[in-house]
Amino acid sequence: MKKTKVAESKILEHALVPKHEIMSEAEVKELLDSYKIRKAQLPKIKSSDPVCKEIKIKIVGKKGGKNKTAEQTKEKERTAEVGDIVKITRQSRTAGKVFSYRLVVE
Repeated sequence: MKKTKVAESKILEHALVPKHEIMSEAEVKELLDSYKIRKAQLPKIKSSDPVCKEIKIKIVGKKGGKNKTAEQTKEKERTAEVGDIVKITRQSRTAGKVFSYRLVVE
């Protein structure tokens, strides 16, 4: 059975799939410090999970040396990798927005 690109690309748009975001290093540090935990203590999500394969994070870097303008920056995208923390935002009737966090594992 063939998988179509159309079906795969709409995973994140499905009504039952909550919003997933890859957290930046600064956000991860703040999260771990606020809960006084280590990454390994977070619940896990497999890197083979369809959502992990679809979510992307933009990485902004500078082209060349210092003193470059905003137009001279380069952007790359990458998917969730082992060791990343994924922030999941769900809507709840009773609690409003609920955040949960998952560590991406092999």
